[in-house]
Amino acid sequence: LFRSFGVDRCLMASNLPVDRVDQKPAERWASLWGAVQGRGLSDEQLRNLFRGNALRYYRIEDRIEEDAAQGTNRTAQGYLASKRRRYE
Repeated sequence: LFRSFGVDRCLMASNLPVDRVDQKPAERWASLWGAVQGRGLSDEQLRNLFRGNALRYYRIEDRIEEDAAQGTNRTAQGYLASKRRRYE
C-alpha cells in the first residue's frame, strides 16, 4: 500500500465505536502501530501516518487558526465544552 500510494497519502484510523466489540482502543492502536513497525518508515513518516496526514487532509490546523482569529472553537474539546455548559 505504501509503495503504491506513498505514506503521505495514507491515514491510520480506527473504526470506533465498532472496534470496541473485540478490542479496547489502546489495544487497537497498539495493533495498528505494530503493523507498521519494521516497514522502514522514518519517524516523520510515522508521525504523518498517525497524525500529520489527517491534519493536512482535513485542514484541521487551518481551521484552528481560523477559529483563533474569529474567537470561535470548533475543535472536539470546544464542542464538548459547549455541550457541557449547555446542560449544566
